[in-house]
Amino acid sequence: MSYQINRKIVLAAFGICLLLIAVTMALVPSSELRNLFSADASITTKTLQPPARTQAKRVKRVLLWPQFQNTLQALGNRFEAVGKERLILSGTIRRNSGRAVETPMRLVIELPDRFRLEEQIGNGLRVTTFDGEKQDGLKRSDGNVSDERDVDEIESLIFDSVEHLFSGQMEGLAKREIGTYLQPNEKAVANYAGPYYNVYEVMDRITHTPTQRAQRKLYYFNAGTSLPEIIRYRIERGRGSLNVEIRLADWQNFNGQLIPKTFTRLENDAEALQLRVTAASVQPTANDGIFSIPGR
Repeated sequence: MSYQINRKIVLAAFGICLLLIAVTMALVPSSELRNLFSADASITTKTLQPPARTQAKRVKRVLLWPQFQNTLQALGNRFEAVGKERLILSGTIRRNSGRAVETPMRLVIELPDRFRLEEQIGNGLRVTTFDGEKQDGLKRSDGNVSDERDVDEIESLIFDSVEHLFSGQMEGLAKREIGTYLQPNEKAVANYAGPYYNVYEVMDRITHTPTQRAQRKLYYFNAGTSLPEIIRYRIERGRGSLNVEIRLADWQNFNGQLIPKTFTRLENDAEALQLRVTAASVQPTANDGIFSIPGR
């Protein structure tokens, strides 16, 4: 008798759960569910008060969700190991805010969101920096970064990087799982052969300007490799609404560290920025002031 009563209670509870799920799904417009998988999924941004930041230079694996732990494992040990805090990339960059030609570059990145970009412009070297710890804005050796396209391109290199993804998780940025083993297309494609993706929504925090903002982003992790290959979001600019897509491709092992050899930013499906990496190395952090420009 007791077994039968308990069985009835379990079945009743299960039925109530199914009913709640059905009601919840009915309340969510089908258009919203579809849009979660498109570049149009990004929510309008809002300004934020400057947050209290962690000064973490390394990632604590125990604080990450399983998907992010798998990604961390695939990338190598530079996010956790002492003496590998600084990533240095060499290669070329093509920025459509400029002459849209490839120029030599050197990029230095260090958690949390510390950034130095050196570009060969003619016979001179132009340096752009951002100190993610001080949050005192972008600095440039030949003047301020003021052009809207220029600012967006630099913002993307900082806040769409793999390093920023993990520094954001150390700060506890909100996230949720959208789905697993999904196609990257807005609508399912028949006979699709892959790759498939685990998709997560992250409410990012963009901090390189005095008016900080929240930005909803969709991260597409390759279900086979756990590597982040696509980031999508939407922003409003003076030149209109932009559906932004970041593509991290051609992953290569540089001395035990997986690095995307190409970083491409698309705006409304048109290329706006591309960075190509030919060499990569890691070094210890140092108090050498390279993330600031004296006098600026």
